[in-house]
Amino acid sequence: MVTKYVIIVPKNGCLKYVGRDYNPRHDYGYSVKVNRAIVFNTPDAARKAMENFGLHGCIGKIKKHTELTEVMECENIGTEDTEFQSSPIKAEYKEKEIECEYASFLWSRSRGRYEQVNRAVQTEQLCRNRLQEYISKGWLNEDYDTSKVVFKRRTITMFVSEWEELN
Repeated sequence: MVTKYVIIVPKNGCLKYVGRDYNPRHDYGYSVKVNRAIVFNTPDAARKAMENFGLHGCIGKIKKHTELTEVMECENIGTEDTEFQSSPIKAEYKEKEIECEYASFLWSRSRGRYEQVNRAVQTEQLCRNRLQEYISKGWLNEDYDTSKVVFKRRTITMFVSEWEELN
């Protein structure tokens, strides 16, 4: 089983992962989905990134990039967030949603591996149609070998909690 590490921060009253689109200059790019989080190979690498980004939060340990297994340590994240510091993440949820995403991958000649070439979508047919559109309109880098195509599916699991009143 692969173990990776993520950064978790309180944002707008809830906990969010620092996402792959995170931009420290504009303070956006957070995600509620762990599969969209930046992952690190070691807790030290996650701590260093948190330091470099100027964030205050926790390092989370995940398995297979899909489930948070432990909140390891929290820094002092400010007086307004004391409730967050003292309470562990609760896994209480009303329902569990499972979705599939589809993406197309083409062989990169220069990198010697398959790479995702367009955004993941909700249906396999849409994925195939989008790739055809990318190819026919010439939107792909010439490095990609369009004769070597792989379509992939992945499962997204989301836990949905009860609505909480903010008044």
